[in-house]
Amino acid sequence: MALIEGCSPRPLFGREAPPASRSALRARALRSASIALLSGLLVAALAPRPSPALRAQVAAPAEPTVVELTDLETLRARFDQDLGKLRLVLLLSPT
Repeated sequence: MALIEGCSPRPLFGREAPPASRSALRARALRSASIALLSGLLVAALAPRPSPALRAQVAAPAEPTVVELTDLETLRARFDQDLGKLRLVLLLSPT
């Protein structure tokens, strides 16, 4: 390791670095914030976008309909048709 005349090497441990000036701290904070902002913008720009067909499906869901079921077989057929979907069954009694 080469030494510069008149300068002593600084120890790694045991002594802190000299305190930085306020303007140097502000510049470092601004630089860090700028890097974080640019990194976030880069990630947002490179993120995959959903296809237009997928956006159309999400934007316009099918309108729910109310179906009057008169017998048990119709109810079974409708449940089999909507297998795997969320169901809402409303039972009304005239009494």
